[in-house]
Amino acid sequence: MLNRRLLRIKVLQIVYSHIFNNEKPLNESEKELIFSVEKSYELYLHFIGLILDIAHQASLKAELIENREVTDRSEAVIYKRLSENKIIAKLTADKEFARKYKKTGQSWNENLTLVKELLNVSFESDFYKKYLEQPDTFSSDKKCILSIISEIFPLNENIFEFLEDKSIYWNDDIDFILEMVYKTIKNIEEKNTIDFFSAFSNETDKEFIITLFRKSILNLNKYTDKIEKQLDNWKLDRVADIDLILIKLAIIEAIEFPSIPLKVTLNEYIEIAKFYSTENSGTFINGIIDKL
Repeated sequence: MLNRRLLRIKVLQIVYSHIFNNEKPLNESEKELIFSVEKSYELYLHFIGLILDIAHQASLKAELIENREVTDRSEAVIYKRLSENKIIAKLTADKEFARKYKKTGQSWNENLTLVKELLNVSFESDFYKKYLEQPDTFSSDKKCILSIISEIFPLNENIFEFLEDKSIYWNDDIDFILEMVYKTIKNIEEKNTIDFFSAFSNETDKEFIITLFRKSILNLNKYTDKIEKQLDNWKLDRVADIDLILIKLAIIEAIEFPSIPLKVTLNEYIEIAKFYSTENSGTFINGIIDKL
């Protein structure tokens, strides 16, 4: 299942969009919510595809070096170490992943310049130089791929620009999705099949965001008066719209999902507020919800 915080953010985004687009029917906004989640999962598959494409470019480079009409072909080893990486081999052999990724219609072929750039940056990194000196083991192979995900991808602005141009639904997803990709690779075992994430691991997951969205839209004004009573020396119209929505989402989640610890719910919305609103929003929201 996708990161729960990311699912809450998706609900926040669609609720905000629905409120300020009064002519939009509820069912259309709900469909957009599900589509938004599916696009996030598509990005997850797309990043794994990027890892494979980088390794494929390494393979092509090694083959090119080995076909040179020269005696020294030792440089090919640098590229072959990645192209023959055991994690890459397991990902490549996974037919279910290949089927799902193909179904998305996404490909990095339209930006091979970026793929080659990431390959070169990886090879020039300190972790890759150490990797070449280490024994050829499953553990060292995994560590190398994890380093590419955690040290190369997040620092490359071209990745962000390319993906944000591809889909408006990916603008705020990249950090969350990279975390999921990292966990997927970290959990790979040599003799087991790969445990990939899914958009919704079961109907309960899907029910969570649909219920949260529906209840939020239908009850959005239900708690306005109660919130206003907690505003010491503060007018309701001075509260940022996004803060007000976050407070209401937290209240509704706490009521509708008692199985989720209240502390978890509050912490999630406080952290989301820090990212989507002002620096002081987290403290403000925490104070209001605590009183309620």
